[in-house]
Amino acid sequence: MESVKAVTELVRFARKTGSYVYSTAGLAKLLHEPRCEGTIHETLRRLVSQDVLVRPTRGVYVLDVMTDDDVLYQIADVARHRELKAESLETAGSKWGIISQVYFDYLTCVTTGRSGTIECKYGQVDFVHTEMGKRELRERCVRQDRGPFGFLLTNEETTRLFLRRTGRAKDLVDEDKETFERGRYELMP
Repeated sequence: MESVKAVTELVRFARKTGSYVYSTAGLAKLLHEPRCEGTIHETLRRLVSQDVLVRPTRGVYVLDVMTDDDVLYQIADVARHRELKAESLETAGSKWGIISQVYFDYLTCVTTGRSGTIECKYGQVDFVHTEMGKRELRERCVRQDRGPFGFLLTNEETTRLFLRRTGRAKDLVDEDKETFERGRYELMP
């Protein structure tokens, strides 16, 4: 597909839905190009080289001119689209007032998928695997208005639980460290 035509279609879709981060399969469908013939890969290569799209990680593309404050949430959503994920650990701790620092270009998520990190020009997304089942994790979250489809945020008690289990951000927690490590904040059954 011609670059101008592709950009027009992508901007139109982004304005309509608020979604500007796409998977390779999503772009193939949106641009009406078959994945099996390889034409979508050539189109994507051209759009990335022209700085229309940014590729933060394998199979994820960002329409750079349409980004906003939710870009890391959308990247996380597309990168782990088949797995349950929720904002947790340091960034959730900051929102709940557990951690004294505020993060602007950093997002930590617990996921039922694999652990990993995405570093890109927009910031960093850190995925930490949890053994917790999807149903239980979903029950311990609240939905926040981030991205076009919303994004889960672990509740305060679950955030504390994950911080304690992983041993992360102990030096940033705003409370008596001894109480935190003893586990004063046990989850309700």
